[in-house]
Amino acid sequence: MKINRLFTHSGAFHADEVMAIAIIKMIATVMTILRVRELPQDFEVGSDIAVDVGSKQDPAKGMFDHHQKGGSEDNFAATGKVWAFFGTALCQSHQVADRVYLTLLGSIDRADIGISDWTPVREEWRHLGASAFIASMNPPFGCSKEESDAAFEAAVTACSFALKGAIENAKTFCRMQDVIAKAEQPFKEVIILSEGGPWQEHVVGNSNYDQILYVIFPSDRGGFQLQCVPPQAGSFGQRKPLPVEWAGLRGQELADVVGSDFEIGSSLFCHPGRFIAGAMNLQDTIWLAEFAVESSDMPLAFP
Repeated sequence: MKINRLFTHSGAFHADEVMAIAIIKMIATVMTILRVRELPQDFEVGSDIAVDVGSKQDPAKGMFDHHQKGGSEDNFAATGKVWAFFGTALCQSHQVADRVYLTLLGSIDRADIGISDWTPVREEWRHLGASAFIASMNPPFGCSKEESDAAFEAAVTACSFALKGAIENAKTFCRMQDVIAKAEQPFKEVIILSEGGPWQEHVVGNSNYDQILYVIFPSDRGGFQLQCVPPQAGSFGQRKPLPVEWAGLRGQELADVVGSDFEIGSSLFCHPGRFIAGAMNLQDTIWLAEFAVESSDMPLAFP
């Protein structure tokens, strides 16, 4: 797909049009980006695209604006309108596209059109404030056009990196549903995953896993990790924390407290917050899980 001219508004830039342009550039070759106040009369349907300018919403004609009357009734700013049209094709999956919108793009629309309580974006998703981040990249008032354009290009590049990461993370998230379904379960309170990844929402949100206290998975730094299941997704709490006497211990110190013959190395540890621990090999990590399950520390209330 080739776009001859991509139009957006001039002046201070915002996350909604910057991210929308990053989306389009991932799926099309854009020859020129022009920042204008009004679309030219020679706007060519099929060759040009307008984002956040032009006061028309007509994807078939390459127009994605929300400033006209009723333009935000779908709760989309420029980002959401462009994503609704291109997102599934770009991600090659409706499920992945929905996840990207939920975790990154939705907050941009929300901030731009002033939705104060938008159900899909909940506090526990911990958005990073993408709109404020992009807004902070604007140069000072009164700067030259060259400075403004350079800052705009840098913002589009930043959004492109964020979008690529969000898509890959969403693919991993969706794949983890199958990984968890195939998990081993050495005890009723523990499951073992064949790979690490974002498992919390899948486990906490499924009543089949209400009795799971700990999840074991390979660490990307070597060895295996043992992580507590939180009471709800995004929480720093634990259904049952790791034993208090393990807190902050590493290597031989942890092995001595547990009282087992562990392989000693940098992967053998327990975080001071008692929500994650690790060992050099899978069997040692299973032993840690077994000791934690049998410890006298009382579990927190289940969800």
